[in-house]
Amino acid sequence: MAIVNDAAGRLLGSFNEFARLESKAGRNREERKRIELAIGSAVTALQFQDLASQLTGHARDRLLALQMRLRALYGQTSEEAAREMCARLSPAQNCCGSVELF
Repeated sequence: MAIVNDAAGRLLGSFNEFARLESKAGRNREERKRIELAIGSAVTALQFQDLASQLTGHARDRLLALQMRLRALYGQTSEEAAREMCARLSPAQNCCGSVELF
C-alpha cells in the first residue's frame, strides 16, 4: 500500500509542478523540458496506479473464490455457490493473472 501512496504523492507533485510551470507566459527550453518531465512522471504514476489496482483486484477475486471453496469444503456454503464464484473469474485470472494497460 505504501508504494501506491508514494505513486499518488508523485502524481500530485507532478501535476502541481505542471500547473506552476504552465501558468508562466513565456517558456524557454529548460521550462519546456521540465513540463515534459512532469507530464511523463504523471503518466507513469497513473499507469502504476492502474496496474496496482488491477492486480489487487485480481488477488481479491481469487481470495474470495478460495474462501467460497473452503466454505463449501467444510459445509458452510453450497458447492454450487463456490463454483459460481470461480466461474466469475476470467480464464486469464484462473491461470496466471492478467493486466490491462491503457
